[in-house]
Amino acid sequence: MLRNDRNPKRALRDAAFLCTIASILFATTLSSSVCYAADWRTGRDLENHIRSDVMVFWSGTSLQMTLDTYTRTHRVAVVRDRRVDPNQLIDLNRQSIRLDKVLDELASQGNSQAKRFGSVFYIGPAPTADRLRTVAALKREEAEQFPEDVFDQLQERRPFSWNDFATPREVLNELADEGRFEIVLPERIPHDLWSAGDLPSLTLSDRITLMAAQFHLMYVLSPDGHRIAFVPIPDDIGIVKNFPIRGDGIEQIAEMRRAAPGIEAQISNGRLYVKGLVEEFERIADPTIASEENPGEAINPGVAATVGTPSSGNDSGTPPSLTHLEFTLNVENQALEGVLNALAQNIGLDLQTDWAACERTGIERGRLISFSVRKASVDELLEAALEPVGCDFRRSGRTVQIAPAQ
Repeated sequence: MLRNDRNPKRALRDAAFLCTIASILFATTLSSSVCYAADWRTGRDLENHIRSDVMVFWSGTSLQMTLDTYTRTHRVAVVRDRRVDPNQLIDLNRQSIRLDKVLDELASQGNSQAKRFGSVFYIGPAPTADRLRTVAALKREEAEQFPEDVFDQLQERRPFSWNDFATPREVLNELADEGRFEIVLPERIPHDLWSAGDLPSLTLSDRITLMAAQFHLMYVLSPDGHRIAFVPIPDDIGIVKNFPIRGDGIEQIAEMRRAAPGIEAQISNGRLYVKGLVEEFERIADPTIASEENPGEAINPGVAATVGTPSSGNDSGTPPSLTHLEFTLNVENQALEGVLNALAQNIGLDLQTDWAACERTGIERGRLISFSVRKASVDELLEAALEPVGCDFRRSGRTVQIAPAQ
């Protein structure tokens, strides 16, 4: 049970009562945690809510019953991996704990990890949870290589649900049908029976990734984008990014490894190449993330360069002209100011944002934005980022003035 009520005796009494009632309800209802898609918290609403403090008390309650209570009470979507024991007993008593940390505690008692995945929280075995966001990021990058119709299908955002006793093969078949993909070797998808589930709006790519991850699998598409297969997630999976070298690069690598010890790094052709997980690059971009309670929410200042900005610069260090550059970029639930700073850093823009005027009109720096562009000019990229929040811009060369739209 979770309450904002600060009366401990009353909270404990109510908790015992609700746990008893929940036990009766759970015996007859397998899908008690399922909400209508429109009811899930997403975007800024979710961001604000999971950072609030609550009182929790569970004693000898099954993990599944606990998650049912959590999702039903707070309208936060949670996917429990099929490999996590739903009958694991939970004992958790906190006078005050942040709502997102509740899931960390529940996951640890179930010998698993909780991972934020867009507007969904995933609870699963550590080897999969550690790699989930990296798999999703790689799939978003790979989508750019396919014909435009396949790219658009993979980026189509929809809510998604399935019924009690659905099999994983049925669930993945439905998703494959949506993308007009033919599943190759469907027998690689083990048989199982799932309880009903419901997810807020996610891209087709992310929905397939989330479902396949429950078998520690990821999807691969044929070169023409017409066939889909499922293969094990590699242990050494990672994103490769390259950076300009500072000095001889030795101290630069050491600095990165202090923030993210698990990365691989090497210098080649005058650039520093680094391979790591999404979370490791976030810690490199902002070392303070290592001590944050929700590291998955940080903006990566390298995002623009790693998801499609052409490397048409030269070795002299002179920024290339913006005229012929094209940008393919996918941004999901990132802070407005962080995205603008990332674009400025990676494209070489001088952004002059009138934040005072923006905030007077309700446009906050931390407002979460989502957008996707493909082969866009710099002006089209800025328009995609700014227009949905009510901002306008004027660009003269690399100088960009940003203010609320008139």
